[in-house]
Amino acid sequence: MEAAKPARYNLSIVSSRHVAGVPVTHVTTQDRYYHGRRFHIERRLVRLFTNFLQWYLRQFPDMPFESRANLARYLAYIPSGMRAWRAYMPGGFATYHVHNPQRVHMQNGKKLDLITRVFFRHTYDAVNVRSRAYIMDWLVRKPLFAAQGSRHWVSLAGGSGQPVFDVFNDASPKVRDSSSLAIVDSNAAMLQFAKQVYEVHNKRIAAVDYIQLDVMESEKLSQLLAEHRPHIIDAMGLFEYLGDTDCVRLLRTVYQALPRGGVFIYTNMWSKRPHLDVHQRALGWPGVRQRSIHEVLALMKKAGIPLEAQAVYHDDDHVYCVYEVVKQ
Repeated sequence: MEAAKPARYNLSIVSSRHVAGVPVTHVTTQDRYYHGRRFHIERRLVRLFTNFLQWYLRQFPDMPFESRANLARYLAYIPSGMRAWRAYMPGGFATYHVHNPQRVHMQNGKKLDLITRVFFRHTYDAVNVRSRAYIMDWLVRKPLFAAQGSRHWVSLAGGSGQPVFDVFNDASPKVRDSSSLAIVDSNAAMLQFAKQVYEVHNKRIAAVDYIQLDVMESEKLSQLLAEHRPHIIDAMGLFEYLGDTDCVRLLRTVYQALPRGGVFIYTNMWSKRPHLDVHQRALGWPGVRQRSIHEVLALMKKAGIPLEAQAVYHDDDHVYCVYEVVKQ
């Protein structure tokens, strides 16, 4: 197995417990934007600002994002880069820049100003878009790096693909030369962007496919998974946009397609997440459904996934839970 400690982040286990018979592991992750006096000061200032926005919005619980009286919305979008970024909400174009705050220019050619990039380094949502990717990276390193023979990975609603590309960037040439990756998304423009991201910023993998498909078309998804026979499947940032019935259907489809020992990793925004009002009514990010761990485990039970196949992970800031399913 390759080195288990990538340079991009540090991950440590804080504690473990069980919820409804499933292990739940609390981890802490730190990346390049955590250490140093500069980033420490930046993070404190950003959190003070977003704490104020959260406090303000709590005073007006019925005030929608669109309200002309919504001071939080005006404050959040003072920076020109934030206004440019808003045009991409929700979706992979937007999360790409949150995941990569060092990228200065957006797909539309507009520049992200310094304040916007500081926000993307330090807000709760920004930090946890990256931490969920680090947890996924940490979980797949053994099945990806230690596997013998070919390795096949399918990324559902894959967006820019950057979190998956990052995993392969840490891998040896031997791993990359024996791996295939399929980025699946319903948005053709997003797939074209993922291809550009891969070509410009990432090391080569033996085979990369970009497949336009709505993953809720169960028959087509089952056919695609049967063709690719993936050992690893991920769905980062998808389930919070689905209703319970669709979640169960997708879980069942994916679990049935996995080979024994195959891994499915997905996320759902946590019901305990902080600054939900900022997320919904200052930024105006639409259509996200938070779920408790108990709620997600109940969905897996309905999908026929056995308890021994399940595990849950979350970081300090409690924005997302990462769910791991290993085919029994």
